[in-house]
Amino acid sequence: MEAAGLVADVHYDISAVAGELVTYETWFRFAGVRDALVVPDTLRFMDQAEVAAFLTEAGLTPVTWYGDWTVRRTGRPAPRSSPSPHKTSRPPRRDPG
Repeated sequence: MEAAGLVADVHYDISAVAGELVTYETWFRFAGVRDALVVPDTLRFMDQAEVAAFLTEAGLTPVTWYGDWTVRRTGRPAPRSSPSPHKTSRPPRRDPG
């Protein structure tokens, strides 16, 4: 990876998977720097119904679902051609009057 004139090797190490939580570290090794920068993080993977419930509770209305939401339920890995699941939403329309 190169940005702003800096060159770095970047890789990810998954350290734990617990249900819908995946904990991992992103490692950055910058050229000419001895120590790596390690950034821990945890992602939560919810199914479509859970995401829809959170959006509804937040007052957002679903617009369009993209991607393959069936992969998690089947337990099979997604094919490389399968897009990541994404969702777009917007606040509900308000009556101007």
